[in-house]
Amino acid sequence: MWNSPSTLLWPLLGAFPWAENLSTLDYIQRLLLGLRDPAIALPELLGFSYLIHFALSRRAEICKQIRLKLQEIPMLPSKHWL
Repeated sequence: MWNSPSTLLWPLLGAFPWAENLSTLDYIQRLLLGLRDPAIALPELLGFSYLIHFALSRRAEICKQIRLKLQEIPMLPSKHWL
């Protein structure tokens, strides 16, 4: 984004530049090929490790919030009640 002013400043510069139509598999392949470059892979791995650390350090809080949200979902009637 920072290397492409047309993406960073798109409201000011008009429409996005045309990009080739990629299938989902091609898109994932391009993303993974970028990880061969250590300048890309290292920050990505550091960010991923931070997210894992964050999730593990707040595990109890996250589980509590998930349980509360699941309790708010109305239960469907059981087939035994019909």
